[in-house]
Amino acid sequence: MSAINRQDVSTRRDQFIDSWRKFAPEMSIAGYTLAQFVAESQAPDEIRQRLSAARTEVAGTIIERQAADNRLKEKLIMLTDTLRGTPSYGYDSPFYRSIGFVPKSERKRPVRQPKAVVAAPMAIAAVPMALATVPMTLVSVPIPPSANVA
Repeated sequence: MSAINRQDVSTRRDQFIDSWRKFAPEMSIAGYTLAQFVAESQAPDEIRQRLSAARTEVAGTIIERQAADNRLKEKLIMLTDTLRGTPSYGYDSPFYRSIGFVPKSERKRPVRQPKAVVAAPMAIAAVPMALATVPMTLVSVPIPPSANVA
């Protein structure tokens, strides 16, 4: 299978121009000379460069927007704090409510939930087991070499 399908068009263009320049620079293909083809095929590269510049500009603009948003948040907090401290427009004013806050007179105190009582775990009494209920199996237990066997 050819590697041509896996190449992007810019790489394919460069390969075509290099081959044309090396093997048939004087040949005219489909009415184009090598110089004409090179001049006309640069448009996608120019557009890619403009697109890259635009992406860079957008990234910078996003940072500017975030900084402006942060400054605006600080100003809104400052204005709201001042509004709360103004006697005629404090915590219970229609203005305070209209900017999205709950007036102090409408706030409900949090209700404490009673703690759930957890029963203590019951102690399990040791029950002697009858020997008849234990199945008899042979188990080999390795004896360490340091043990005295008499």
